[in-house]
Amino acid sequence: MDTLAGRLPADTDTRTLRMSQYVRQFDRTPAPDGNSEPPSSYGLGPSGNFLIGKERVTIPDEPLEETDFKNCVPTAMARLAQAWQAKAWDAATGQTITRLTLNRTLDIYEKVSPFRRKAITDPSTDRAEKEVNKIKIEKIEADKGAGRDIAARTEDHNDYGVSLLQALKRWTDRDTKPLDGLLPEADYFLEVEPRNLDQLREAVWRFGGVLLGLALPLSIQLPPEKKHDAQPQQETQAAQAMLGSPQEKDISKLKVQEDWFVPGYGPIADGAPGSLSSHCVAITGYTPRAFYCFSDGLVRTLSEEFVLAYTEECFAVLSRDVLADYADLRTSMQKDVEKLRKQDRPPWMPNFTQRWRGGNIMH
Repeated sequence: MDTLAGRLPADTDTRTLRMSQYVRQFDRTPAPDGNSEPPSSYGLGPSGNFLIGKERVTIPDEPLEETDFKNCVPTAMARLAQAWQAKAWDAATGQTITRLTLNRTLDIYEKVSPFRRKAITDPSTDRAEKEVNKIKIEKIEADKGAGRDIAARTEDHNDYGVSLLQALKRWTDRDTKPLDGLLPEADYFLEVEPRNLDQLREAVWRFGGVLLGLALPLSIQLPPEKKHDAQPQQETQAAQAMLGSPQEKDISKLKVQEDWFVPGYGPIADGAPGSLSSHCVAITGYTPRAFYCFSDGLVRTLSEEFVLAYTEECFAVLSRDVLADYADLRTSMQKDVEKLRKQDRPPWMPNFTQRWRGGNIMH
């Protein structure tokens, strides 16, 4: 459904609220279930079900056709929204969880970036081509109305991916509400310390999940299926690691392992951060041994060392339903945001705000 690329280089905005600012509120405010500490296991597991307390919730999902759109960030946002619905699921009410579709992720993509699916906009286009385009657009709309995901076969424009931070700013824009009807309302987001695994687990437990920006390494590619393919693969592995390019040039067709871990020789060579692509996932579950996310239609297991080695940015988005349980936190964030809006940019703040790390992370 989503390719393994599409997250632009991590932005730095010193005004971003951080989860570490509100440790005091978390220490004195238990979660809605009455606990003050995260459970050992929570949320999405390897089976694809969600463990919420003692209940196991199934999220509706079905394989969709491959796509080469750089839509990993909007897909992760939609996955996070599904986790919120799973967290609030109640069998007695018959509440349903929204099925994720490719068209929905592309609608989000258009709202948070300059990406647009091509339509008839060029007045110089000859009549025959206009008619072809018109038929194409009509077919797309008809298929969308029937619930068929055909967007992967359409042409695209400005399909360069999107900054995770900028996408979150659009999501929490309370004035224009650009994602109204596509995602649940959210007023704030917090930056989570990417090397603080305890804080990461607490964010998943309290807020339903986090959005993780990853600099993926080449080492997560699946090995060749046929024995006679092994020798060419060994001969080209070193060159690929140096050049920072995957074996499959079309990254939408690239197959990767279900378990993501740091290779035994460390984050070097084909294990270098960013040597494959720049990706975004929604971490919506964990156990004492690993973290779990949906990516490319499958449940992926991320080891703790993998998260530490390849995470570039991490954010928790706070839905309105979640904030209703944390009145003190909401009040503190409101005061902090109002204070920041009145401040000028510090003179020492650098103009270049992108954190580049690793090799070729733009695919």
